[in-house]
Amino acid sequence: MRFRTTALILCFGGALAAQTSSLTASVVTSTGAPVAGAAVQLNAGAFSATTNALGQFTITGLRNQVYLLQVDPVAPTLAARELNVTVNSATSLGNIVVSPGALVSGTVVDPTGAPLFSANLNVYQADGTKLYTPSDGTDAAGNFAIVAPLAAVTIEVLPPVGTTLFAWRGDVTLTGPLTFATITLPQGYLLTGTVVRSGAAPLPISACAIAVVDQFTELEVPVTNNLTNSLGAFSVLLPFGLYRLDLVPPTANLHTPRQMFGVAVLGQNRSLGFVGLDPAVVLSGTVAGPAGAIASADIDIFDALGHKLFTPNDNTNGSGLFSVRVPTGGSYAVRVDPPPQLGVSGLKTNIGLVAAARNLGTLTLAAGIPITLDMFDVRGQPIADLNLRLNDPITGAEVIVPGNNTDAAGRMVAIVPPGLFDVSLRPPQGNVAATVTVPGVPFVASFAVPLTLPDKTVRTDLAGYPTLGVANGGDILLDWTIANQTLAQQQVTVEAFVALASGVEVPWIAPLPLDLPPQFAIGLQFWFPTPVLDASQLRWEQRFQLRLRDAATQAILDDAYVYYFPN
Repeated sequence: MRFRTTALILCFGGALAAQTSSLTASVVTSTGAPVAGAAVQLNAGAFSATTNALGQFTITGLRNQVYLLQVDPVAPTLAARELNVTVNSATSLGNIVVSPGALVSGTVVDPTGAPLFSANLNVYQADGTKLYTPSDGTDAAGNFAIVAPLAAVTIEVLPPVGTTLFAWRGDVTLTGPLTFATITLPQGYLLTGTVVRSGAAPLPISACAIAVVDQFTELEVPVTNNLTNSLGAFSVLLPFGLYRLDLVPPTANLHTPRQMFGVAVLGQNRSLGFVGLDPAVVLSGTVAGPAGAIASADIDIFDALGHKLFTPNDNTNGSGLFSVRVPTGGSYAVRVDPPPQLGVSGLKTNIGLVAAARNLGTLTLAAGIPITLDMFDVRGQPIADLNLRLNDPITGAEVIVPGNNTDAAGRMVAIVPPGLFDVSLRPPQGNVAATVTVPGVPFVASFAVPLTLPDKTVRTDLAGYPTLGVANGGDILLDWTIANQTLAQQQVTVEAFVALASGVEVPWIAPLPLDLPPQFAIGLQFWFPTPVLDASQLRWEQRFQLRLRDAATQAILDDAYVYYFPN
């Protein structure tokens, strides 16, 4: 009996081992045409096949499991694709559709112009999804040729493994074949540091994400190995440049995220030493309106001095919930900006001291009034990026207005609360149109109006440059433009100061009188010394501002500002 059972088991097991599963499908274009000669592989080549004249393939000898299926049409007008498939016995996927594509080619070289062999190319969709691009390495001559889908994509070139060159990345919208000019990968330099808890006991913070932003372009720089290790250390490779670092500890870690501005990498490796993050507590709550929870509302936190804290990922989720980390023991205000299309007004509220984790409960937003403004200058040109500002006429407090900036066509659809407010319409800095302020405007019902703003009599503008971080009271390089836009001589007074987040103005010099000839304009570039600020203002973004007043009436004619970072 024992012998028979054993034999049965062996026989049955052998039968199971002999059974195999298969995968069948057809590869077709978006119009349904079969794709012949397409290369198909499972799990990076563990199994492979080629489509026949009808676009069909069958792969046998498989197990019942999930496989990564990769399809390469091997055609310059069709993009490859990959997908996970579940095989269970004889499995048929039906049609696998491949999208139209375009050939992208070019040559990759090092800083000396020598071709780079085995540089790797990646293609990403707009949402960050990495696409399958077979044969995406450079040859011995540095040449590459890949097929990417007809869409807006990001193309990344990674240097060969083992080099200290820096990657290249570019955004393109493919409508047909594209040949890049020679792509030169710049020399990279190591930026290192150790992220720790601020204070006398600098305990390391592991798994802290390091994001790098180029301060000239305001674009994020692609870096690898951007998480701190178990000792809090990080090491990222960057080219020559000036950067902002965003340091974001893991969600469950009770330390505040931090931004560092003006981090220079100037042709050599650089160590930042210890980088401290302050102990934090969690501040949370829920945002709701008349129709229930409000998703995607932007949450901003301000300290007692008016500084806006760095709180990444601070929008409300689908249930209206938000959760941010703030330094322990500070006094804060919360600002809520809901999406304008929801038709509810925003709010800003002081919440006071936060010494421990705190849930604010539900912050309720009231229904607002939609207003539509079409803004033009006296020549009939639309004014883009004009800002509408409302203030309470009694307290002077700002009223939060979702959608309060004009688009490229000069149109604004803003949501205002009902009430009586002082209104300010401010064109963007340097625009020829003047700021207009109207006190005591009632808002009781929806309206849509076109408005024309008069020209300024005197116009000024400031343009700055990303800075290495200025010593307190140090100089910043600025381009200053001033123009008399009238046919008469203008007597003006120039005021220069730092406008703190609290509203306090720290003057640079005494007001400077100027006589401007008719239709006179001049642009100057020089170093402006900045005033010395209190220690509580260091490491925060500060606004250096110039204001022009009419010398006789003291009316404000125009102003302009740039941001800088004292330390």
